[in-house]
Amino acid sequence: MKGDGNDSITLGDGNDYGIGGLGDDIILGGKGNDIGDGGKGNDTFDLGEGDDNAIGGDGNDTFFGGLGTNNVDGGDGIDYLSYEKVTPTFPVGANRITVNLTTKGEVLDGGGVVIATDNITGPIENITGAPGIPNDMTGAGGDNILIGGAASDNLAGAGGKDTLKGGLGDDFYTVTTTGNGTEIQDTGGAADSLFIPGITLLLSGPSTTGYGLERQGKNLAIDLNIDGKIDPTQDLLIVDFYADTTSKTAGIGLIEDVVNLKGQDIINSNIPNTAPPPTSNITWTTPTASASDPGPDVPAPGGGNTTFVDQGITSFVFTNAADNTFVPATATNLYIQALNGNDFIVGSVSADNINGNLGDDKILAGGGNDGDRTLTIPANTIRIAIRGGKGSDNLDGQEGDDLINGNLDNDTVLGGVGNDIIRGGKGADVLDGGAGADYLIGDADQDKLTGGADADIFVLPGASVAATSSNQADLITDFLGGTDKIMLPSGITFAQLTLTPVTVQVDGSTALVSTSIQSGTTFYGLVQGITPVQLTAANFIADDPNITILG
Repeated sequence: MKGDGNDSITLGDGNDYGIGGLGDDIILGGKGNDIGDGGKGNDTFDLGEGDDNAIGGDGNDTFFGGLGTNNVDGGDGIDYLSYEKVTPTFPVGANRITVNLTTKGEVLDGGGVVIATDNITGPIENITGAPGIPNDMTGAGGDNILIGGAASDNLAGAGGKDTLKGGLGDDFYTVTTTGNGTEIQDTGGAADSLFIPGITLLLSGPSTTGYGLERQGKNLAIDLNIDGKIDPTQDLLIVDFYADTTSKTAGIGLIEDVVNLKGQDIINSNIPNTAPPPTSNITWTTPTASASDPGPDVPAPGGGNTTFVDQGITSFVFTNAADNTFVPATATNLYIQALNGNDFIVGSVSADNINGNLGDDKILAGGGNDGDRTLTIPANTIRIAIRGGKGSDNLDGQEGDDLINGNLDNDTVLGGVGNDIIRGGKGADVLDGGAGADYLIGDADQDKLTGGADADIFVLPGASVAATSSNQADLITDFLGGTDKIMLPSGITFAQLTLTPVTVQVDGSTALVSTSIQSGTTFYGLVQGITPVQLTAANFIADDPNITILG
């Protein structure tokens, strides 16, 4: 059984073989001893009752374990082994989860007897534990994410840049002195503990003679390499240890016992409260319209109304001259093509679909929900957008929920009022969401992203179009923690990011301490006026291809 789209494959009671092929697949195991191969894509495996073999292949895959004796190979990508479906009654008698990412995961009963095993035969990076029973989780030495549940969990990093999330219970964290930027993100409990083998903490700032502490706003940092300073790539950060950035009040991430110190004693102490110093100064200039030539005129395809048979929709075609007009009543709900020339077009109150094509165009969308009409192809539904086409365009969604793409050259794209999806396309673009909950996608080249009012999502560029230095990265100008979110690129997790303090000066204004977001030598963006200690995993969301495919 094999498919090349986004497939859902249910294996029967026999010994079956399911291949997902291309796409993001779901493979459900049955009662037999099954083999599931996800192929390419971000696949999900729900291992059934038999003794199964699951192969993730390319992509970011999730394996739900907890039944039978299975072999699990994540393959390439960032993969999860999840016990979210395990409860005290499923499988019967389940009492504890124990997982070591270098060997296997097991479900134990109340007497410590193994009742299910998931052998890790290929790389798995992350673990999600059972929500209602204790979890014992150990990393593999890379950059791992370990997520506990509401019970009392044991989470042990293994020397990588780990993210440890204990959840609500009384959790026990173990971190080595080679923490490499590990973060602890606890969310409750009355008796959480942190153990770092072989060290004694000092109730004082970082130094070269002992393991010191530093408050960074709401977070607590521990100098693991005793170099007298906090390095976000080398040391340990406990997120939300404090309730706010200045008071001596415990936060949701308080650890009650921090090695040899009491958490409340740390709260009450006068350890230094600082932020990491900026590593570089960046002068940023807002993009302006390019002087590109849109190219030679091309003949209009007949003018007036014509039919696109392959798309099944009709269009209204303007002239090759510089049109200056409102969308006429005869073109309401049609696909508007402006062709050549530097055009000025005002949409109607209906749901218009407008393409500026060649030339430096200005398009005002009018009052409809533009881009709402859909073209459906297998496994995908694509909303047709207002597109600037070639040339430096000025696009304004005005009222309504719009989908707008600047396309080529340096464009100015305004969402206006409504929940808009706006993207720059190629060229250095200026995006402004305006009022409403908007998605802002800079795409290629260096873009300026302003969300405006309401809860916005800033989408980081993919690795293929991201910058190679912070001086070339996109700029997010008005990120608001607790309201806005930053969408990660496909295949990238928060644990893989490095958040570096920099100063950013925009158009000669006052330089502000800001954050550079990077992974290795790839620079995904700058967050103006926000320091690294103000950004945690809670500010980021995973890539959503249902959004990034649009435009």
